Amino acid sequence: MFPEFREEATEASRTLVVRDLNLGVFHGPLQYKVLKQMKSHLSPGLFGAVMDPDTASSELVLSEDLTSVSFGDKRQLPDTPKRFSPCACVLGSEGLTSGKHFWVIDVGNKTRWNVGVATESINRKGPLTLAPDNGCWVMSHIKGDKYVVFDFEALELHVSVKPKKIGVYLDYDNGQVSFYNADDMSHLHTYMDTFTEKLYLFLSPCNKDKGKNAEPLKLVSSMTL
Repeated sequence: MFPEFREEATEASRTLVVRDLNLGVFHGPLQYKVLKQMKSHLSPGLFGAVMDPDTASSELVLSEDLTSVSFGDKRQLPDTPKRFSPCACVLGSEGLTSGKHFWVIDVGNKTRWNVGVATESINRKGPLTLAPDNGCWVMSHIKGDKYVVFDFEALELHVSVKPKKIGVYLDYDNGQVSFYNADDMSHLHTYMDTFTEKLYLFLSPCNKDKGKNAEPLKLVSSMTL
């Protein structure tokens, strides 16, 4: 399965590098801070942002409203060309080619997960390396308290407070994908790149980790800024 493949490959062949990331000036979703302050009066909502069941690997279980995904006990769906196999992943339903977008994903107390964005042409069959060269800009929570991104090399992030909600910010035109602890809007990491095709929200709840990781990933809000 996908999470085990990435973690085994990383631990066997790479040493995670802990860095002070000098990001320079990055443009975060300041509008979200304003909306947080107004949350008693205004809820950002989902505005049609849901997961695409046709892309979900056959082991995944999606909620009826397509906003929550968890790892199942058996294969749930037949394999199709659009579906990830065997990687435990799912894409969002909306492909984006411009603008600024922000999603909040509830990761709760999960021990493993992967969230970010991916290209339409991402490899959906076989092992998948979560790196920009392979069409995905992703933040991962792996064994223990490690939070990792794969930007040229594996980087372990400095995360002082375990996030319960992750904010994923996409500025398509300026080539930016940023990650935040959505509870306090502290910045976690920014990728800078050039995008040339449709991008989709990318989610992987990973396996159940002997019951410790059974909680779903939940898409709780989204907005176009």
